[in-house]
Amino acid sequence: MPEHESADNIIQWFQDHGFTVSVHQDQPPRPEPDTLSTRLSSMWPEESTHWCELRSDEIVLRWYGSGASADDALRSARRRYRTEEESSPPGSQRLS
Repeated sequence: MPEHESADNIIQWFQDHGFTVSVHQDQPPRPEPDTLSTRLSSMWPEESTHWCELRSDEIVLRWYGSGASADDALRSARRRYRTEEESSPPGSQRLS
């Protein structure tokens, strides 16, 4: 799986697809109660301390991947990207 590559290879892969990648430790804002975001936030791993941001000329994805380390966050972002690409119907809008 591509997310098992080294962190440097994952960063290079995202750069090759038009993204600047950074890892930060700013926790995502907690949503208001009784919203879809609240239900989705319950799926975030509690042990996450690092988040991956993807940035292009058209989009900023601040908390795209998460993990207990910078490498974990990068791998999470790569896994999410792969999953979203595989589940997108043909002809739909994609991130890159």
